[in-house]
Amino acid sequence: MRKEVKRSEPPRVESKVLSEFADAQTRCWLCGTMAIHTWPPRLEIHHAVRGADREKAREEVCCIVRTCQRCHTERLDSMPLARQLALIKKNNPDAYDRVKVNRLRGGPQMLMGRNIDNAVTECDVLEEVAILEEMAKNNPYPNYPYPLWKW
Repeated sequence: MRKEVKRSEPPRVESKVLSEFADAQTRCWLCGTMAIHTWPPRLEIHHAVRGADREKAREEVCCIVRTCQRCHTERLDSMPLARQLALIKKNNPDAYDRVKVNRLRGGPQMLMGRNIDNAVTECDVLEEVAILEEMAKNNPYPNYPYPLWKW
């Protein structure tokens, strides 16, 4: 029997776009934790566009969320795209571009001639913004904008 050799992927070199984003965003967008308060001392970048379309959206600032490792693992992996876009709209409004995110996620629907600009609508995002604002308003811990226990 032949032994299968597992090939590891080469390490990725961080891009200038992602490095600048990481330098500018120093808190987790979900719990408010700063990089210096985590162990290991760092925050992560979550890519809202997933699956086969992730690579083409990897360096698009309209598709990324700043988060600590705990929130990334426990909250973002199961979070609907509309809520992720609401986080981007609230925390990085200059980068917010819902239509671009929808197009980057397009895949087969776009090839079939469907209009995917409104796959996630502005109304969907605004509903999620209202939910996030309500969570923040009722939060007894002002340094943590969207506490884990409310999620």
